Amino acid sequence: MGWDEILERARRYDATARPGEWPPPICVALVSAAFGSALRRFLPVWSMSAIWFHDGTGPDDPRKPAAIGVAGPDPDEYVVWWDEPGRGPVIQLLTTDPQEAVALAVLLNR
Repeated sequence: MGWDEILERARRYDATARPGEWPPPICVALVSAAFGSALRRFLPVWSMSAIWFHDGTGPDDPRKPAAIGVAGPDPDEYVVWWDEPGRGPVIQLLTTDPQEAVALAVLLNR
């Protein structure tokens, strides 16, 4: 899965979103923010309205520790997770600003 496919999937999610239901119609903003950042150098993998980043060319290549996604509804927010080995993903940030979520994911995935 590459950036074009992720953006198309986000567009489909946003087009079919209904107020008060999950996922909220904020997926395109998140994908666009990530693509416009240093996260672009990673292979993105979309899963349940979240983007995980991988080094290499396939989803079986090593995964980076931080992911970004959408949370909500009410309020519609972006979430950044840190995947701790043996513990699972831990929420690091909830924000209404996709740029803020992406900035933290960039720092965590250096």
